[in-house]
Amino acid sequence: MPTATELIEELKRLADSTPETRSKRMQLLVTPTMFDTLKALSSETGLSVNEIVNIAIGEYLKGK
Repeated sequence: MPTATELIEELKRLADSTPETRSKRMQLLVTPTMFDTLKALSSETGLSVNEIVNIAIGEYLKGK
């Protein structure tokens, strides 16, 4: 399992590797706990919550 530092670096690397502009909108409902976790990860990494969600969804879809 990667360390928190390795995970943060991987998130930043993935964020830098997505040159496509984001021009479509969608709404997403999450639990308060998930929201707080995403905000904390955003603060740790310097990435926006939107960027983190985009990375997570993109990585999930690559596996499909």
